[in-house]
Amino acid sequence: MPYPNFKKNSRFVEATAPGRICLAGEDIDWTTGPSVLCAIDLKITVKVSERKADYHLKTSGPLNSEIVLSKEQIGKYSRQILDYTNASIKVIDDLGVDAAPVSVEIKSNLPAKSGLSSSAAVSVASVAALARFYGLSLDTATVCDLAYKVEAEELRTGAGQMDLYSSGMGGLIYLDNSTEPPSDMERFVLPDDIDIVIADTLVPRNTADVIREKRKRFERKEPSILKYIETTTDAIRQMRSFLKSEVPDFENIGSIVTRCHRLIRDYMGVSTDLIEKCVDLSLENGALGAKLTGTGMGGCMFALVKKENTPALVGSLSRLPVKIYVTRQAESGLVVSEN
Repeated sequence: MPYPNFKKNSRFVEATAPGRICLAGEDIDWTTGPSVLCAIDLKITVKVSERKADYHLKTSGPLNSEIVLSKEQIGKYSRQILDYTNASIKVIDDLGVDAAPVSVEIKSNLPAKSGLSSSAAVSVASVAALARFYGLSLDTATVCDLAYKVEAEELRTGAGQMDLYSSGMGGLIYLDNSTEPPSDMERFVLPDDIDIVIADTLVPRNTADVIREKRKRFERKEPSILKYIETTTDAIRQMRSFLKSEVPDFENIGSIVTRCHRLIRDYMGVSTDLIEKCVDLSLENGALGAKLTGTGMGGCMFALVKKENTPALVGSLSRLPVKIYVTRQAESGLVVSEN
């Protein structure tokens, strides 16, 4: 839909979006639909301010990159994290807005290339901050839809919708991705007495490459990937039923989380020895459930654990070559402010 050109704000705009863990449904979002996701209190902040010439894009923290682009370079990509912001400028410009030069600074305490959807958070926060800076008032669902265009149409990563909507909407959600945009979303709450313990194996991987190989397997109708889809979809239905109970049973929900890990391990073959050690130690030290999160082949695993068991679980994981984060559900998703 076309938008008129708006006068650009002289002040800066800042947008913050969280990463996420996937309790159940990796790769189901681009095959049959449903997933269960939880936004986490590890976040990315994108700040947009005025610039007289060219586009200055910069990240700090674990993302750590910097480029200067001309107008002609917007929409041309080089397979790096700042492509997501470059593509966000392109998507906003395509709406009919004159996306004039800006400075974009990205800050993060979210591990990159680790299965926590740092790229989705960058896309969501970039689209939101740029849109507001150029004078557009977009609701969160529209921002998520545009951020999905960044991944699906501009960068062609092969990722589904779930990461963008989890980052944008926040909280613990069931999402039906069988339509674009998602046809159904239900909100739930993770109890205050449950921590999320994340172990980053510090083994980065290129998400697009891993997803591309999975899509080839799906196109070939490999029995293992079809079995994964069938069994994981059943597990998601069970998890959703427990979550919808008046008093959700997180012992059972945790067991389904662990079952989903074993399904993605056995049928998709994307776990690693270190992730398996982390899962086993977590379960031995009081975790309600534990699984890898993201595309696999490295990256992170997480455990849901009662607070009283968190110290023992963290102590056991600290013996392994991983970086540990203790976090919570992020109640809010995308937050945009001006100054």
